[in-house]
Amino acid sequence: MASSFKKGMLVQPIKDPPKKHFYYYRKIYPSELSSWFDEPENQGMGDDGESKLPPRLVGMQIPAGFFTVVRAAVAPPDGYKCRGWFEITNMQTGENWWAMKVMFEEVKSG
Repeated sequence: MASSFKKGMLVQPIKDPPKKHFYYYRKIYPSELSSWFDEPENQGMGDDGESKLPPRLVGMQIPAGFFTVVRAAVAPPDGYKCRGWFEITNMQTGENWWAMKVMFEEVKSG
């Protein structure tokens, strides 16, 4: 059950996710940010006369694997639909991500 996740728990993506799009969010890397500024279509003003703001987060599809719970309840930095999220660490890369709890299950030992 998603609400019983605790710090340090080992989790994995569920087999049949309830949502069609299975994404996590992470902060944008400095290299991605500099390449965003280098693109000509991101220069200047938008149609509404405001300067164009760079992205702060990147959403990507969650790979199979194991993850460690860092924080059991968290609001992602964008604050959009933030209930039911937690912060996890990808054990292969060491990156911290924000993801929806309903997309994960506890890894059973044994």
